Amino acid sequence: EEMHSIFVRGVLFEVASQKRYRWLWMRVFITQVQGSIGGWASAVKSHLTWRRGHLLRAVAEAIFLGGRLMRKVPKSVGQQLECGDFSSFCRLNIEIERTAT
Repeated sequence: EEMHSIFVRGVLFEVASQKRYRWLWMRVFITQVQGSIGGWASAVKSHLTWRRGHLLRAVAEAIFLGGRLMRKVPKSVGQQLECGDFSSFCRLNIEIERTAT
């Protein structure tokens, strides 16, 4: 799946390098940055408690709220995205895979 993502992103950047599709390059780049930031925030929310990292957790919560307001984070995923045990982490990954399809 990751190789497919890299390939598609490369094709989009190649197409976007043509003069009439310059706007596409920026859109692809912004989407890539949003995904990276969202991945970081979800990792912090899933693996870091408030006691261990209150500043990082606050930043992740703010990013998560922004994602919810922009409707990028489904409700079902948002409810499971909290620091918990391994089984809840596995259930979260199953839900994430379902939303990706």
